[in-house]
Amino acid sequence: MRGTISENEISKIRVDVVDLTKNQELDSDQKAYLALGPDFCETPKRIPYEKVICETEKMCQIVKKQRIENAVSEVEIENELTKIRSDCDRILSQQMKTKLVSNLTEEEKRGKMKILKDENNVYLPADKGRVMVAMSRYERVAGEESYEYKMKNVLKDLKAEPSIRANSDYDPTEKVCRNIRPIIKEMVEKDEISVQKGKYLQPSECHAPRLSGYPKIHKIDKPLRGVVSTVSTPFDRVSKLLVPILRSLQGRTGLFVKNSRELKTRVGGWRVERNEILVSYDVKNLYPSIPVKEALDLVEVLLKGKADILGVTSLSVQSIMKLLKWTFGLFYCEFEGEHYILNSGPIGLGATGEIAIIYMEEFQLHCLNTLPYSCLKQWLWYVDDSELKTTRDEAHKILNDINDIEPGVIVFTIEEQQNDVLPVLDLKQTIDRKTKSVNFGVHYKETHTNLNINARSNHPMYMKRGIIKGFTERAKALCDEDNVAAELQNIEDVFVANEYPRAQVKQMMADSIQEPTEERESDREESIGQITMPYVEGLSERYKRLAKKHNFQVSFTPGSKLKSVKLKCQEPLGNKRNNVVYQIPCECGAIYTGETKRRFGTRLEEHRTKVRLTLNDIENGNQASADARMGKEDGGLARHATSCNNIKWEDAKVVASEAGWRQRKVREGIETCRVRSNGGKPLNISENLLQWRYTLHKCFSPRK
Repeated sequence: MRGTISENEISKIRVDVVDLTKNQELDSDQKAYLALGPDFCETPKRIPYEKVICETEKMCQIVKKQRIENAVSEVEIENELTKIRSDCDRILSQQMKTKLVSNLTEEEKRGKMKILKDENNVYLPADKGRVMVAMSRYERVAGEESYEYKMKNVLKDLKAEPSIRANSDYDPTEKVCRNIRPIIKEMVEKDEISVQKGKYLQPSECHAPRLSGYPKIHKIDKPLRGVVSTVSTPFDRVSKLLVPILRSLQGRTGLFVKNSRELKTRVGGWRVERNEILVSYDVKNLYPSIPVKEALDLVEVLLKGKADILGVTSLSVQSIMKLLKWTFGLFYCEFEGEHYILNSGPIGLGATGEIAIIYMEEFQLHCLNTLPYSCLKQWLWYVDDSELKTTRDEAHKILNDINDIEPGVIVFTIEEQQNDVLPVLDLKQTIDRKTKSVNFGVHYKETHTNLNINARSNHPMYMKRGIIKGFTERAKALCDEDNVAAELQNIEDVFVANEYPRAQVKQMMADSIQEPTEERESDREESIGQITMPYVEGLSERYKRLAKKHNFQVSFTPGSKLKSVKLKCQEPLGNKRNNVVYQIPCECGAIYTGETKRRFGTRLEEHRTKVRLTLNDIENGNQASADARMGKEDGGLARHATSCNNIKWEDAKVVASEAGWRQRKVREGIETCRVRSNGGKPLNISENLLQWRYTLHKCFSPRK
């Protein structure tokens, strides 16, 4: 499974797969594939030439715009654009000579195919530990051990109620979008935000937040942690706007820490007497526990009392509160095609975490002002984790008292030091009773598996190098001098167990000092644009050099991660997808290719309507009206329907996703050319890709 790595090195991987299936254990092939870890990425099966061409055309568009602004002659501009395209064409041609080799073994390939065909189990990343978990999907098969049953418990924990209207499932997305429009309109009218900012914040073509569950493998009954994805939902952009405003209200106690490094600095100054111990108090289920109304009332009071609010935002307190009440007023999610109202409040939003910190700071201030414990003046916090130095007897008295402040709402648990050792976050703290000081090292939780991005994964080398450097820098920052050597050796062994050559790991660890921040910032300032494309070894490095010549930064995506197989347990977005290129076929073999930034389903319905109205106009003798519709850029389908109205609407499909308009138009043109190359009849007027015709001719192959 792991090549020529020794048994001793393999033993560094504590757990590589967790099998919770019922009556159907995983075989060795499936385990081999899942053992690669949730972040493993396969090498692409073919060159993503479509994406390369789309991003190159985006680069040409930006270069052309800048050169025009700089009064460069039209001839010089065209020469530069021709050079960019020809250089890209040369890179693609060179890559075609190299066969892409899979980074999976035959055993792993068999395991992947078995998993993809498996309809009875789900495959999920664990809540913690970077390990894949297999679970039985259906309650009828595995009962209380099934994903289906455990997700019902998640819905209960989130105080979820079915969203029903007229005795059927109701998606509140459109209602939520309507409710925010007058708020944004008012903010624009008051000049609190620009018209452009208002359009950006205005949700459109959104879908509902999506709920899934990650197994808590460290718990006895292996429950699921509910996770809500809010990307491309109505709340996404408003939440991002609110986060910096809410952060400006934090820090009133001076006891919240940003990370384990700051925690080490603060605890490092403590003197621990013989009768004192270190304890950690953790809040149980913090986010769902925060009382929303009380938290928002507190935020409003703090905003009104903040003298320098204009230095943080141009929004009025009234507008901020309207946005917050809208965000927290009706939060819902979709799970397995059905919608639920979450009475526990929103989860998965950045604003939720910031509200929680503000509320818990107020809770801590209340404790400092009302409880008779002087040690609380050193009560350090990080979100829902906190640490205190006190006596053993006092530790439990404090626990009882803080749990009596909001009983049943804000509930704390306690963890005491064991043998003078207390782990908090990823910081291991050991009391030296002789010197009365605290020594530090890196703490790994029981759920930590030591699985990291495998050396064979299709991640660019700079990403792998950055991960190893990150571990190395953390060891140097958190460990005392006496502990750092052992931790560095542990890091080396762990990455060797993840199939990295030992010499390579040593070199990366030795080269752990990053380039100065000023230089990285300077590179960004000189850049005139950003290109994002899939990573293909060889091609990507050459393309990056090309882009750099024209002052573009390039970032690479390693591809679909192994953990994406979890999507099998989610309802597909289907017609709710936006920013897509799509095709609508006809029985005669003709195909219409189009693009839209809106939902595919919305655009598909518009095409249906245009065809129906065009045929009605012709039938009723309104030829002028019909000609007007057919003469538009997207009128090819309606025009075709007048002679062959056998459009296969049910076979309409999305063929690609592109975020930018320019990239979508280029991709639309590529797919139209593909139709023509495969002997089909394209029905739309497409982007002129004359300059790419030879490249496309070499690249095209029938879509499987």
